[in-house]
Amino acid sequence: MDKNDNVLVFPVTFKNGQIGCQMNINNDQATVADFLSAMDYFATIYLADCRGCDGCCHERAPLTSIDISELAQIVPSSDYPAHQVINSFGDIYIDDKGIVDITLRRENNGACNLLCQNKKYCFAHNQRPFVCHSHFCIARSNEIEQLRQIIVNHGENELVRLLAAEEAKGAPMIVSNKINIADYPSSPLSRAKSWHEVLLSDILL
Repeated sequence: MDKNDNVLVFPVTFKNGQIGCQMNINNDQATVADFLSAMDYFATIYLADCRGCDGCCHERAPLTSIDISELAQIVPSSDYPAHQVINSFGDIYIDDKGIVDITLRRENNGACNLLCQNKKYCFAHNQRPFVCHSHFCIARSNEIEQLRQIIVNHGENELVRLLAAEEAKGAPMIVSNKINIADYPSSPLSRAKSWHEVLLSDILL
């Protein structure tokens, strides 16, 4: 795996003595894909192979609009890919104020439904969501954590917009009749189909 020059993720020792990772963004045109590539490179160089470990596969995993593009590759083709993916792998919770939370579905024991529990591997590792792809079981700097949170928040809101757009074209109602779409304005992820199209500079405005 090649080193990514646009974003650098590197090891640090934090004030509490924990070893973790920090990042530098070296190019105004750096994308979320560059960030993920840098995280992958860091993992390859500094971390042990986590195959066979499912420690992070029992946690809440929010979904984004671009995750839909990835996961749609492993479900039957549909005119409504966001609905197809959510029906296959996702759960939607909408509270009485219209706040939507969309996550990967979990089994009764808390395991992600994409996890092969016997062999402890992800059925969709190559298409795994952003929150999984950007996660390590080590400490992360505040800058990395804030970036991840902003991306997830934008991405989940954009997924609500995507579901509503499909419902306007005839998909079954699962969000449009329970929310005010005006509460979900466009974002840096609007119309993006891959992380290569999303600039970190737009995310961090």
